[in-house]
Amino acid sequence: MTNFKTYFNPLIAIGRLAFSVFFGGLTFFLIYLLFRDFKTNGLKEYFIIILGVTIFGAIFQMFFKALVTTTKNYLITDQTIEEFNVLTLKTKTIHKEDIKGFSTSKVPYRIWDFKQVIIYLKDGTKIDIMQFAYFNFKKIKSTLVDKQYNYLGHESYIWKW
Repeated sequence: MTNFKTYFNPLIAIGRLAFSVFFGGLTFFLIYLLFRDFKTNGLKEYFIIILGVTIFGAIFQMFFKALVTTTKNYLITDQTIEEFNVLTLKTKTIHKEDIKGFSTSKVPYRIWDFKQVIIYLKDGTKIDIMQFAYFNFKKIKSTLVDKQYNYLGHESYIWKW
């Protein structure tokens, strides 16, 4: 059997990077405004600035975390799954005996439902592989089944928030 390599979609990473820079910049700008006129700001200005920092900071954190955790390519072999982090250029090898299995799921968004493959590791962690982040996503499930990784079935998606 041949090895299977996923093809990461760089447009997703570029978009997440752009949004991270934009919302991070807004957050730091609001923090600057808070301390620039510290003595002349009124209670209303403090409230608006702190609310803005909280909202923009949370949005920045969401996009930055997605950028860092999903910019990976995978090489699926008969005995291992190699995870290559595109940002740090490091490879992590996960042996088949360290994997419980994998499942599929659908993530509902307002405009579309995106498919997902979730690989569960025996140490309690999991790897989420989202449909829109990979060009050849449709082949991931069939490859894992062909290479005899344990298929745990389809599961309902539960929102984390």
